Amino acid sequence: MPSINVALQANGGVATASSQGAYLAPNANNGSRTPAGGYWRDTYYGAWPDWLQVTFNGQQTIGEIDVILAQSSLTST
Repeated sequence: MPSINVALQANGGVATASSQGAYLAPNANNGSRTPAGGYWRDTYYGAWPDWLQVTFNGQQTIGEIDVILAQSSLTST
């Protein structure tokens, strides 16, 4: 059985965060792995804690969690 990304927006995942400015929380689970597709960044640089959460579309069984962080250069593709 193929795995399904239950966090993906297209599958009903809704991302929210402690803060967001121009870089919105929904960019975190839109399926893009490039800066051109958007990304999330908190509003207050150097202020903690920060959090991002994804609410799934109903109860889910999770078999794997992947976290993709910012690339060294946000201009990379």
